[in-house]
Amino acid sequence: GYFVMGRTIFLLHEHLAARKGALAEAGPLREVAQAVTYLVPDLQAFNIAKELVLGIPVHAGYLGAAGAYGLGFTAVFLVLAIVLFARRDFV
Repeated sequence: GYFVMGRTIFLLHEHLAARKGALAEAGPLREVAQAVTYLVPDLQAFNIAKELVLGIPVHAGYLGAAGAYGLGFTAVFLVLAIVLFARRDFV
């Protein structure tokens, strides 16, 4: 489920940027949607298939930014796992 959310989070970004719709107006639903966009990584940042198929060059800056984005989320989830499992006794 988390992978599917990460692959489609760009749709939520589009709905938040829209001028019409349920997420266009301020309210609790919009705030929940914004929180979700911060908690779920946008996995489309790592998808360069279109550029490769069309022969568009992928610059090193983009690859570096995508790598830093991935490392950032990895660090966050690693710290979260350490905090959650610190007091567990697995013996």
